[in-house]
Amino acid sequence: MDLAEGHVSAVQQVVDNDKMGCKAVNLGTGRGTSVLEMIKAFEENSGAKVPYRIVDRRAGDTVAVWAATELAERELGWKAKYDVADMCRDQWRWAQKYPKGYDTPVDKKK
Repeated sequence: MDLAEGHVSAVQQVVDNDKMGCKAVNLGTGRGTSVLEMIKAFEENSGAKVPYRIVDRRAGDTVAVWAATELAERELGWKAKYDVADMCRDQWRWAQKYPKGYDTPVDKKK
């Protein structure tokens, strides 16, 4: 829900402040996650094994990238509440519940 709440905060800011205009605001944790950290978090939170190989960095790959989130906190009053482990757990739960993504038929009896 973090990203959804961040986007709602952004829309609310535009509605409340007619001088807001168009501004890029990063939504994230402000902390970088390595590929290996992401693999480990996904494996721990899904129970699935992620096959991978360690290879040389490709030309043009950056060493590290993460979102600077201070603007979101200052101007939108928004800060991430969840971490990568939470994201992996929630994504896996969603994928299990909707195996065909948005094309998964909905049981209207519930």
